[in-house]
Amino acid sequence: MSIEDEAKKYSQRKLESFENELKRSLRPTETLLINTLHDSVEREYVLKYLQSTVLWAKHCVDKHGMK
Repeated sequence: MSIEDEAKKYSQRKLESFENELKRSLRPTETLLINTLHDSVEREYVLKYLQSTVLWAKHCVDKHGMK
């Protein structure tokens, strides 16, 4: 295996780890919001913005990479 392939695999594993940790850490927040807020337009906005946070985080990784 070339060093380039090894670097790609490392980067891919790091990205997968980031995405999994992001999902894992936001799941309790999403559950809390669903269980405590009344079903309303505002709750839908909150959930939509939470999903937006995930998308922005992924965008930042795509654009700037990870530490």
